[in-house]
Amino acid sequence: MKMRASLPKPQLDYFFAELFARSQKTKIAIAHDSGISVRTLRDWERGLYLPNAEILKRLSTKYNIPLPRYQTKPEHWQIPEIARIGAMAMLAKHGAPGNLETRRIAGKISAKKRKLDPEKYRLLGCNVRKQILKPRLSENLAELTGILLGDGGITFNQLQITLDKTRDKLYAGHVASLIYKIFSEYPKIYFRDTVCVITLSGIEYVELFVRIGLKTGNKVRQQVRVPNWVNRYKKWKDATLRGLVDTDGCIYIHKHQVGGNQYEHIGLTFTNHSIPIASWVTSMLDSIGLNPKQPNPQHVYAYGTSSVARYLKIVGTNNPKHQTKYDNFIEKYPQNRYPAKVR
Repeated sequence: MKMRASLPKPQLDYFFAELFARSQKTKIAIAHDSGISVRTLRDWERGLYLPNAEILKRLSTKYNIPLPRYQTKPEHWQIPEIARIGAMAMLAKHGAPGNLETRRIAGKISAKKRKLDPEKYRLLGCNVRKQILKPRLSENLAELTGILLGDGGITFNQLQITLDKTRDKLYAGHVASLIYKIFSEYPKIYFRDTVCVITLSGIEYVELFVRIGLKTGNKVRQQVRVPNWVNRYKKWKDATLRGLVDTDGCIYIHKHQVGGNQYEHIGLTFTNHSIPIASWVTSMLDSIGLNPKQPNPQHVYAYGTSSVARYLKIVGTNNPKHQTKYDNFIEKYPQNRYPAKVR
């Protein structure tokens, strides 16, 4: 680190007087030999700036000039003091920085200006609200609504859908494509530990889904329900049901023994801890003739091969793991018996 030499002005005057007398050189020559400009040398001589300690020692040795004791200061030592003086001048001119109340007011004004002319602030590199495609109510939007009510969640600025990293890998691709069909924007997909997280960020997205009946925050604590608009058309209801069952539903194989023989049968189950949603799913399955059972408020079952086949024919599934489970069962028991005896 370069150091500066701090000498009293009389001693500094003596040193430079002796330097010019003993060297018999001009200031230009001395400055050239020292690797500095003549202006810098003159500023040191006049005491405007502290001289470089290393150069001062070289000149003292070269021309045999006694150098008194001096204090050393680091390069740019004066900056903190200059900054302090500048801050005091700013306070005297403009007053103290804003408190919480004035900053709150300024923030509101700034937000209002950005909202009025977002493109201007976007070009300036400021954070502004994302401009999104605002879709009409549709079958695709109904399915995405079901997915969000199932394995999804809404924060203050983001939509999140959390799926199983392995079993729902193919389904994650369908969800991403569905979002693109609706908004012409692909979501971000992250893989963490055992889960796959699909996110779509933007306050505009959050506000859109809140307007159509969804809620931000904890779904179970708020006991959310399926929004009324999906009940307008059968295809919208089917799409919402499909999104719910594809995420919170499962096609299962049940094994049991009767008279020493082991049997297998297939069924459809759905679990959601928001009771209004589970009740809606029960009513929907009943409306398509599945005769569902609801042994408790959170769980719904539809038993039998015919029930599963009817559900897949009427509602369908976009989650390959559900279709694969059913296809494997039918391949194993081509006569489609119920219950099916294990060979």
